[in-house]
Amino acid sequence: MNLRRHAILKVATLATFALVAFSATSAGACDPVTNLGATPSCSGVKLTWTASLTPNVTYTINRGTDVGGNPVDVITLAKGVTGTTYNDTTTSLSTKYFYQILTVESGGANSGVNSPGIWVTTPSAGSCGPPTPIGAIGAIPVALLLGGALIYQQRRRSVRRAAATTAS
Repeated sequence: MNLRRHAILKVATLATFALVAFSATSAGACDPVTNLGATPSCSGVKLTWTASLTPNVTYTINRGTDVGGNPVDVITLAKGVTGTTYNDTTTSLSTKYFYQILTVESGGANSGVNSPGIWVTTPSAGSCGPPTPIGAIGAIPVALLLGGALIYQQRRRSVRRAAATTAS
């Protein structure tokens, strides 16, 4: 009888431990995203991340600007993002930005902690200039120059012909 009682107590203790361990990990907070990366370009910043381990979540994208190494003027760029990429096209050139992603359970009932933040600086205005001379605008002067050379050659031939005709 003592052995049976001891076995029942042991099972009850294990069940209580499992219940406590389960509730400690699922107390309402979502797991954060990981591997947040940012790629700046002249047209904005592309964010990529690894999805949260919590199922059925959406993401809220937050951005701040830099003042002395601290994020300030933090704004929410988007809510309800379901993928693992986001393009921020509202950036300015030569500006340092701070990004974080917040994981939110479907329905918005519970949210997790923010992802680790990431700093990124957009390119300078000088590096996003017009195309090189043979680009779209530079091709016009080249075409005019070549066209002018062709017209000159045609006029030169007609003057030579006229001179040859008058000389004979």
